[in-house]
Amino acid sequence: MNTPTSFRTRSARSLCLMLLVVLSSPIISLRTSAQVFKTSEVEQFSIEKYGDEWVEQASYLTEFIELDKNNRLSFSRVIQCGRKDADKLYELLNEWFTKTFSDKKSEIITNSKTEKMIIAKGYLDDMADHVGGVNRYIVGIHPLIRVDIKDKRIKVHFLLSNYDVKKASGGGLISKISGKDGTPKEYDSKWMFENTYPFNQDDSHRKASAQAFVMTHIYSQMIFDKIEEVVNDGIVGFEDDDNW
Repeated sequence: MNTPTSFRTRSARSLCLMLLVVLSSPIISLRTSAQVFKTSEVEQFSIEKYGDEWVEQASYLTEFIELDKNNRLSFSRVIQCGRKDADKLYELLNEWFTKTFSDKKSEIITNSKTEKMIIAKGYLDDMADHVGGVNRYIVGIHPLIRVDIKDKRIKVHFLLSNYDVKKASGGGLISKISGKDGTPKEYDSKWMFENTYPFNQDDSHRKASAQAFVMTHIYSQMIFDKIEEVVNDGIVGFEDDDNW
């Protein structure tokens, strides 16, 4: 799907930056934020890869992606790590996970040197937005990211059970048109994948679901690429260097 010319013009500089960050640089700096990638970066990369016709691209991805037996999104990748043994790989990954998943929205769940396993909960907020007649919905995710470590290789898992949705009651179009005063009341809710597009064709907020689905897939692949860089190139930006 071709990206509209007007969008290309507006995003030329952003695209150049994204290509440098995601494709060229061996390690993305972690100094400015504990979050691995910002939502805007994931959206930008998703558009450059698939275009911005979210519904069409979500449908296309179902040719390759399906829900697991528990109706979850589950992705995995085996990464070869040269001659590094399991202890060295655990040391590298534990340092990166600890410094990356360290704010109030993310956390380390397990980091076992004995079992050579690390599990963390990440997040990506405000991925998609649906404004209905009465309510507004803002979609985010909190995936589990697990790494199993062996000599010379690791296996990375990305597991997500549902979308986390902020529902703003009274934030829809009807409320805006009618000019009702007051701040919409917000509620936390969950959208289960089997009830959302592209797995449910009758989804009433299919565009938001489609965008969240495509961006979740891209986010998982960016996480895998990032972890592959860490185990093969090391962590840049955290070394103790007094020669300055």
